Amino acid sequence: MPEGTSESSYDSTGRAGRAVVSQEPDPHAGAPAGRPARIRLWVTAFCGRAVLAIQVVVLAILAGISIVSTVRWTPADRHPHDPLLHETAPLDWQLPSLAFFCGLLLFPPILVLAGLLICKMRRRGRLFLLVSFLLVAQCVWIISLNGIRPWYPDSLMVSRGAQAWLARDWKSFSFGYCSAKQQAQCLAKDPMRRGNLNQYLSWYPFQSGSMLWFLLIFRIFGSGNFLAIQFVNAVCISLAALLICLLAERAGLDDRGTGILVVLMITCLPMVMYSSFVYANAGGFLFAILAMYLLSTALCLQGSRSIILATAAFLSGGVAVVVKSTFNILLIAIVLAALIAGIRLRRYLLALWSTVCFAAVWKAASLPLVLLQRLSGEDFGRGLPASSWIAIGLGRSKSGMPGWWHPEALDNYFTTGNDYEAMNDMAKRAIADRLGQYLGDPGRGLGFFSGKLMSEWSDPTFQTGFYAAQFDHEYRFDSGLAFHLLTDPMRSSVLSYDDVMQSVIYLFALVGLVSCLMGKHVRDGGRVGAVLMLSLGFLGGFACYIFWEAKSVYALPFYLLLLPFAAQGLSASARRLSGPAAGFRVLPGLAGHARRAKRAPKPVW
Repeated sequence: MPEGTSESSYDSTGRAGRAVVSQEPDPHAGAPAGRPARIRLWVTAFCGRAVLAIQVVVLAILAGISIVSTVRWTPADRHPHDPLLHETAPLDWQLPSLAFFCGLLLFPPILVLAGLLICKMRRRGRLFLLVSFLLVAQCVWIISLNGIRPWYPDSLMVSRGAQAWLARDWKSFSFGYCSAKQQAQCLAKDPMRRGNLNQYLSWYPFQSGSMLWFLLIFRIFGSGNFLAIQFVNAVCISLAALLICLLAERAGLDDRGTGILVVLMITCLPMVMYSSFVYANAGGFLFAILAMYLLSTALCLQGSRSIILATAAFLSGGVAVVVKSTFNILLIAIVLAALIAGIRLRRYLLALWSTVCFAAVWKAASLPLVLLQRLSGEDFGRGLPASSWIAIGLGRSKSGMPGWWHPEALDNYFTTGNDYEAMNDMAKRAIADRLGQYLGDPGRGLGFFSGKLMSEWSDPTFQTGFYAAQFDHEYRFDSGLAFHLLTDPMRSSVLSYDDVMQSVIYLFALVGLVSCLMGKHVRDGGRVGAVLMLSLGFLGGFACYIFWEAKSVYALPFYLLLLPFAAQGLSASARRLSGPAAGFRVLPGLAGHARRAKRAPKPVW
């Protein structure tokens, strides 16, 4: 920091002249640290560096996969002007094209130059540009798509449950119920395809939280209003992008890096197209990122304010898990970051309180199910065992996709008559058999898991175009912006653009992480916590979907957590190329205000 400037005049993002943020006394200052303090610092430093080092390895793998493979979904009738796609794709390794290499060389300097232009704006102007651009772009996308009713079964069942809940039509949740209008057709169907809410919730009781989220939207905007869900998604994604920027600043990203991050977000087409996915993912993601930001702020403060903000963080995380249970991964990342940062900075009360809040929120996540069961008078049971999802994730779909959805778990449900223990035993046997096959034939196992990673993380669109095409439309869908983006030749152009951008993000996120490990360190609790939450959140999503049932659309929220690291990598590379004093070692933590500092900051790890 500049000489003559007191440390307290800087906030947790390193900007002068803002609110004072309390800091822990420097554990390295003054008298030499005792043995317990040295052990505490060494253990937490090891944990933090290990997390970043593991992410470096993971990103090196994903960057390699993204360069030599691209998932291209098969058109439904193999006609270039058909927007519908099959959930199947050839998972082949192939050498990248010359156009891909040209894009890989041209895109980074363009992103950096655009970031430099944006970083000249005031901070509020940059953030306003980000939110307003994303919001307008998503609204244009939704209006152009004019999708009034999705086709995919989970969204239909969740919305049907929300509408029945809103209308207090509790008989719709009864066992064996078929609507009067379609009773003959309903009863004639296979039991798995009758669309019975009681049966659906006995498979997936966690969907009661998503039903509650849809219910709130329908309550405000009208029952069955799928357009409203898409516009709410757009607001949630725009606010989540804003919070990711604030979290990146908290992690130490400087003005240049923040400008690049804004450019990465507004040029990320999957982020814009994600709003048309009629599901609760966008809402859950917003509350999960809010929880991360609040806890990173709590780590900057002292006393009761810190405890209050930590409580608010876990309440927000609890809402995220209720709305979409997938985000329990990010909740685990938050509590682990709180423990590591809290112990390192001697914030033991905060670490303990975070653990208590985590346990309470985890227990309370089933409240929507309890409420629905009490209101409807039904008992939906325990649902499919978690082992069922791992068994699916280790098998293949009917179309041959590795680890993608297969009705095996539902077959077991009918075979056992919804006997939880019997289903669990069957799933465990399937897991043991498949792992045994992969271990007995390493080539087969390597082919399976590399194909699964490819299908999840080498899909440049993250299935946003796939789901955007699965709608009933208010008007004939044969023209307009959305139609052209979802059909060839524009579909191929969008895929090529997304493919290059995905590889750029993987490669420069890798560079950003290396700069984290090699850079000088700081002792700001908010910075330590923010870096750990971003890193642990991504690693949690990656690790989960190695074994869990897979879809590339599930991976998108975790992919977005890489954008701050990619912005840091692009910023660090630009500094490295601009002169000898701009090397990685001047970067504090996730980036730094090194140009303001005359003395190197102290280490994070």
